Amino acid sequence: LNQVDSRMKVALMLVCVCGLALGQQTGSEKTNLNPSLSIEECSGSQNCQKVGTKVTLDANWRWYHEAGGYKNCYDGNRWDSGLCPDPDTCIENCELEGVDSNDWTGTYGVQASG
Repeated sequence: LNQVDSRMKVALMLVCVCGLALGQQTGSEKTNLNPSLSIEECSGSQNCQKVGTKVTLDANWRWYHEAGGYKNCYDGNRWDSGLCPDPDTCIENCELEGVDSNDWTGTYGVQASG
């Protein structure tokens, strides 16, 4: 019975997390850019294949602001109590901004080539 309870807790947690992720509004100020990054997957000695992947920036480093506006929803280490009194209201009121090429190179110092 403990194993079933643990599985149910994990399943419930995944549903909650996925629901929040699906509800997140996309920012309207910048076009999100995911730079290409080639890596190699190896299945043995000298048996490697190139794989094309993309880079993304964690939401913790992105601008989370009022939908259609410029007011920060999260500033420092606190949520704005007017825009985000609870998670559902915050999802409705705020959007997570994209990271464009100027941000990658200028703000974060990331350059991609090849």
